[in-house]
Amino acid sequence: MVRVGVRRWLSVLLVGWGVAASCFALIYNAPTFFTLRLVLGVFEAGALPAMWYHLSQFYPQERLTKPYMYLTVGILIAQIVGGPLAAGFLAMDGVRGLQGWQWLFMLEGIPSIVMGVVIGLTIPESPQSATWLTDSEKELLATDMAEHRKNSPPREQIPKNPIKLLKIGFSNPILLYLTFVGILQACTSHTYILWLPTIIEALLHGRVLSSQAGEKPPPANKTLSLLPIILTCVPYLAGALAAGIVAASSQRRKEAYYHSALSMLSAGVFFVLFPVLAKVHIIAGFACLVLVASAGSAAVPPKISLVAHASRGPSQVIGMPLYNSISVLGGFVGPFATGAIVQTSGGGFTVVSIIMGAIIFTCGLLIIALKFWEPCLLRRRGDTADAAWEQCSTGLPVLQKNSNSTDSFSRTAEIMKDADVASTVRVRGTVNHHPQ
Repeated sequence: MVRVGVRRWLSVLLVGWGVAASCFALIYNAPTFFTLRLVLGVFEAGALPAMWYHLSQFYPQERLTKPYMYLTVGILIAQIVGGPLAAGFLAMDGVRGLQGWQWLFMLEGIPSIVMGVVIGLTIPESPQSATWLTDSEKELLATDMAEHRKNSPPREQIPKNPIKLLKIGFSNPILLYLTFVGILQACTSHTYILWLPTIIEALLHGRVLSSQAGEKPPPANKTLSLLPIILTCVPYLAGALAAGIVAASSQRRKEAYYHSALSMLSAGVFFVLFPVLAKVHIIAGFACLVLVASAGSAAVPPKISLVAHASRGPSQVIGMPLYNSISVLGGFVGPFATGAIVQTSGGGFTVVSIIMGAIIFTCGLLIIALKFWEPCLLRRRGDTADAAWEQCSTGLPVLQKNSNSTDSFSRTAEIMKDADVASTVRVRGTVNHHPQ
C-alpha cells in the first residue's frame, strides 16, 4: 500500500470488490460461492486499514477519533440505506427472468465500482498534493504532523520486507492485546449484523425465544416478509447517532479507554437483557436491539483510536492491517456459532444473547484493564529506563529521548506519583521501542 500509493490501492480494492460482489449473481453451486467469497474477502480485507492509514496522514493523533467516527457512521448509513434497497431489489424477483437475490448481488456491486474509479481520479496521496489546501496550510499541517511523529521512524526506515513487517507487528504486545479484543468484538458485531433481520423476523412472529426462532415463517405477502429488512435501519440509525456523540466526547476530553469500555459494557448488559425484555413485549425487545446497536457502534471510534496509538513507531504501517486481518476471524466464528446454538439449544436466541453479551462485556473489562496494565508492561520492557514522560496535548504521554538517563528515570517516577496524570495518560513508544 505504501509503495503503490493509497489512491491506487483503494481504487483497485473497491473496483475489485464491486466486480466480485456483482458476480455473486452468477453462482450456481457451493464451490463457486466459496470461491467468490474468498475473492471478496481478499479485496475487502485491505480497504478499511487503507482508509485508517490515509486519515492518519492528514490528522494528528488527538484529532483522529472523529474522522474514524465518520468511517463508522458511513458503514452504519450503508446499513440504513442498504436495508430498504435490499428489500426493493429482492422485490424485483422475476424481472427479466432473474430472481430477487440475483438482482441484489448484481446491483450492489455497482456503487463500489463507481466509487473506486472516483477515488482513483480524485483523492490526494498526501497533504502536499491536496488541492484544497493552500501552501501555508500545507506547511502548518506538515509541521503539526512532524511534531506528532517525532518519536516514529521515517517512512524510508520502515522495512519493506513483509516478513520483517509482520515480525514488528507480532512483537508489539499492546497491538496483539487490542487485536484479541477485536476478535471478541467482531464475534458479537458480525453476529448482530448478519442475524439482525432473522432476529427481528422471529420477534415479530413471537418465535424469537423458541426452538423455531431460526426457521422461515409461514408464507406471507411480500410487504410483510420484507418488513424485518426495513426495520433493521432503525438500530443502525441509532448506532450512527451514538457513535457521533461518543466520538465527539472522546476527542473533546482526550480520552478513549473509558469511552470505548463503557460503551462495550453497556452493549453487553443490553444483550443479556434482550431475552427478558422480548418476553415482556415486542416493542421492548426491539428497543433493546436498538440499544445494543447504539452502545456497540459507539465503542468503535475510540477503540480504533486506541489501535492507531498502538500502531505508532515501526508498527505504523503494519499495525492497522494486522489488527483488521486477524480480528475478522471473530466475524467468521460468531455467526456460524450462533446458527449452531439456535438449532441445538431449543431456546431460540436466549443462549446466544447471553453468550454475546458476556463476550462484549468482557471486551469492556479488557479495555479498562489495558489502561492500567500498559504502563506496567512498558516499564517491565525497559521503555522508561532512559526516557521521560511528557504529557502532550493529546492527553497521551510521549516517550522522548533524554541524554541524562538518571534525570529521565527520576522524572518518570515523579510523574507516575501523580495519580491524576497517571489516570489520564497512556504510553507511546520511542523509535527504539515500538509497542506504541
